[in-house]
Amino acid sequence: MEALLVNQNELVQAMEQLLSSFKKAGRERRTVEYVSKKLETLDTYWKEFHRNHSSLCSYEDKNNIPYFVGNHYDQALNFYNNTKAHIEQALPKPTTPISSPRVETKTYPIPGPSTSKVSINPIIESRGSTSELEEMLQKQRSNFKAFAHKMSVIELDNLTEKWQFEDILRTLQSRWSAIDDLHWEIDGKLTLISENNPEYEASFFEYEKQFSDIKLAINRKMWSTSYREQSTPKMEIPTFSGNYHQWLSFKDLFTETIHTNGSLSNAQKMQFLKGKLRGEAEKLVQHLRISSDNYHICWDILNNRYNNTKLIFSSHINTLLTMPVIQNQSAASIKKLHDTTIECLNAVKGLGLDTSTWDPLVVHILAQKLDVDSHNEYIASLLNPRDLPTLDDFLKFLEVKFISLESSRRKPEQLKKQLQENSTKNHWRSSVNTNHSNIAPNKSFINHITNKTLKKPSKFCPLCKNNHALYQCKTFLLKENKAKRDVIAKLNLCNNCLYSHNGIKCNSTKTCRHCHEKHNTLLHDALATTASDRSSGSPPIETDQQILHTCVSQAAKSQAESLLATAKIKVQAADGNYHIMRALVDPCAQSSLITENAAQRLALQRKGCKWIVFGVGSKANQSKGVVDIIGTSIHDDFTFSTKAFIMKNMIHNANLPYQTIHKPNWNSLKEVKLADPEYYISQPIDLILSVDVYTQIILPGLIREKSSPHIAQNTKLGWMISGKCAKKDSSHSVIMVNLATYKGFGK
Repeated sequence: MEALLVNQNELVQAMEQLLSSFKKAGRERRTVEYVSKKLETLDTYWKEFHRNHSSLCSYEDKNNIPYFVGNHYDQALNFYNNTKAHIEQALPKPTTPISSPRVETKTYPIPGPSTSKVSINPIIESRGSTSELEEMLQKQRSNFKAFAHKMSVIELDNLTEKWQFEDILRTLQSRWSAIDDLHWEIDGKLTLISENNPEYEASFFEYEKQFSDIKLAINRKMWSTSYREQSTPKMEIPTFSGNYHQWLSFKDLFTETIHTNGSLSNAQKMQFLKGKLRGEAEKLVQHLRISSDNYHICWDILNNRYNNTKLIFSSHINTLLTMPVIQNQSAASIKKLHDTTIECLNAVKGLGLDTSTWDPLVVHILAQKLDVDSHNEYIASLLNPRDLPTLDDFLKFLEVKFISLESSRRKPEQLKKQLQENSTKNHWRSSVNTNHSNIAPNKSFINHITNKTLKKPSKFCPLCKNNHALYQCKTFLLKENKAKRDVIAKLNLCNNCLYSHNGIKCNSTKTCRHCHEKHNTLLHDALATTASDRSSGSPPIETDQQILHTCVSQAAKSQAESLLATAKIKVQAADGNYHIMRALVDPCAQSSLITENAAQRLALQRKGCKWIVFGVGSKANQSKGVVDIIGTSIHDDFTFSTKAFIMKNMIHNANLPYQTIHKPNWNSLKEVKLADPEYYISQPIDLILSVDVYTQIILPGLIREKSSPHIAQNTKLGWMISGKCAKKDSSHSVIMVNLATYKGFGK
């Protein structure tokens, strides 16, 4: 654009220079040839100026260009017309001799000293010009016809892409440039012979108006399309990892945004497609290099694998059926049951199935997922208990229930806060009354003490004598469990609030965040150690039913390490998302375990548990609760559920195997899906899956290599590798769960 604007300025300056040089020329120089040459040069400048102007009109955002704001084109047009009129005045005017009325003659001054006149027969002079003019007019009529044909085939309403508008504009501009160039040549010829052609001029101006109108309409719509493309937010396509119930949404979104996008090449589409694949789906097409030819092959492979209506249906139904039973009434769990039901049934309807007759069956299944209180409330809400239930009524009940629970959530929190404030006030008032019981009740004295001295609990640390509470003291926090107990006993502090209230009952309503007992969370491990020390001196347990062993069978020092069967699984968190975790599958374990770190990542609801867990050569640890987990295979939609007891640590050395070992080179393992593709790398264990899970996942099939001590067992989680390894000095632990307090479980 800038080059065109500079050229326009140069052309205006050239026309100004032409006029200036013409004015300076004397009369003797202003011959017919001289004047005609000046007019021809002026017309040449104007034609180029007009062509450039037509090109500039195709640009957008003309309101910010000084050329259009200052109306430079109209100014140049006025200057051109004035200059042309001024130069044409120098041409000699034709005369009509009296003696020859039938023959018109023109007289032109001849430069030189002679003052004689020369008469030229206009018929003889104009024959060549008239013949050439007719040819030009005939050619212009052909140009008009071609332009009209192009205008007739344009369907502006059907144009949507920006490149289509640009292509139409280029074609029209090319047609009009030919008409415009020839027009100025015709205009020059007509001016030269002092003739007018009103019919031609009317046709030209009519086509010029049509060209301006269509160009304005195309630019307006093209600008609107361009603005829509710029203002529309970019849509982020989610990744696809091979989950069947995610395939249809991924396919529809990818098809609309990428697959049918004509502005992208097939190579670009394939690059984008492979960038959105993860896991099994990514491995399925990883052998295809990115190219235009491979895009449709890649897309067909994915469609053939995942566009499986039966498996998609099974995936959604499994999600509906494997939803956990709600243990305690809560807004989050009821809302999740409501939303998951709607999501799964809508997905099934999207497959073309009619679910209108499923209501009694679906409601029966979902009602079993409710807790006791919610189920009783649902039964009571039915207007006609003898009639078959409808899904709409059930979903409306769930919606009203979780909305009411969410609305009332703030009230207990406010009440709890108020009770804590009142408890603190009563606690410190009791201290004042006890410490000053021998003083006569003096209202002013008590007000003085209450308002100034005991307005807030003291921030004075009884251990390090600094200005902070004991629970903020770094010296106390860094002490061992036994040392913490000794400090509490020596300073006569309360196990719950960590303050001294001289034997008066603590009014604090707070409990331990781990076990919900009446002690401070900072003392949880210290008091648990005390309990384990007491239990270690107790007589042996009499009944076999009260003991449960969860053993990690690893050899002691200086023996060959065992490679235990591990698996990677997807575990569902409280928010519905899945976390990849590493599990040890132990068929000798009677109960599943989960680490505290993994339980916190899942944020699942915990239930109270008082089981004590012992490790050989280590201190006893108390279970921090129990959670219900839902696990899924990383390769397909197989799902299982189990209870897992939360432990701070499960394995002494934390990782399995103890050290990274050399990966066995088995040819037979190259074509199978491993439950733990990185089984040979030393990594932390998040879960121990017990015998109840083992019996669900075991499948027929065993692979054994003659040159290797390892075996591969087929399971629904994939093939699991186990066996002896090379000898390495290592020290491992055996975990044993003691259910001596089994009868108190859940209290």
